Amino acid sequence: MSSVLDVQTQPAGDWRRRLTLRPVTPADYDGILASDREVYPSPNGLTLEALQTWYANYPEFGMVFADAETGAIAGSCVVVPLSKHGWEQLTQGHLSEAALGADTLFDANRDNEIGLHVYHIEKTLAYPADLPRFGLVALEALADVLQAIQQRLQQAARQGSKGDPLVQAASRSPAAEGPTGSADVGSAPATQARLRVCGLSGLAVTRAGFALFSLLYGCRERSYVCPEHILRRTCDGRLEVHSVELQQQLIQLLAAAGRKEAAAGGGEAGRGGLSYVMRARMLVVTPEEPSLVWCFLGAEGQCARAGDVRVS
Repeated sequence: MSSVLDVQTQPAGDWRRRLTLRPVTPADYDGILASDREVYPSPNGLTLEALQTWYANYPEFGMVFADAETGAIAGSCVVVPLSKHGWEQLTQGHLSEAALGADTLFDANRDNEIGLHVYHIEKTLAYPADLPRFGLVALEALADVLQAIQQRLQQAARQGSKGDPLVQAASRSPAAEGPTGSADVGSAPATQARLRVCGLSGLAVTRAGFALFSLLYGCRERSYVCPEHILRRTCDGRLEVHSVELQQQLIQLLAAAGRKEAAAGGGEAGRGGLSYVMRARMLVVTPEEPSLVWCFLGAEGQCARAGDVRVS
């Protein structure tokens, strides 16, 4: 089941008067990579090449917020727009985030469904304390991005602009197909040019991220259980990522680190070296599941009236 975007369900957020929003640019990439490494120092982490690929065609999915008065960066929400197949490959554990290439990304020439993977979401100290939770503001901004694509689809369908790649994508929509399996999109009603959201996901690697996705967004872990564990070095507080399949292996890893530190005079055996933080979790929500997410992104049968959602 997928979510049909409905522009009538988008709430009006007061944050737009206080924050500006712009697409990610190459100048932001180093900062994104640094922030990512700070909380998720995986040996197979995100690369500059991956970021460049993700936002070559749709930079608006990399959302950068700034204080409207000072210009200081207030937060960012890095969303990877994926094809339905690419999103399923990621959330089922067949692909890592860093392996998401052009063949897995949303392409309006090919796809009428989109999977949304939130790679990184973070607010800074410049985020005004009296504004709504940043997780809600980011959702509303994401709805704006999707709404803009939806409007292009509908406008192109009305005008019959066959050269627009979004129209070509709409022509592949089952709703636009005639008895022979194809249709002239130029003559199709605008309501047939529909972009659908097949799901939203995030790999939670911090406790704050886990709380955001599980408690606020209503996401949950599925059949794929990520084997990566976040550990903290007791000597300097730096994080490490270890891929461990079995609980006993994790216990042995922590014990060995403690013995190594004790041998070096750093503390009592078994209690130093590495401390446990959390296991990374691939958290997912789909449109048939009740979730605040679909109140913003417009799932069928939920929040049918404008104003059903208040950003607070």
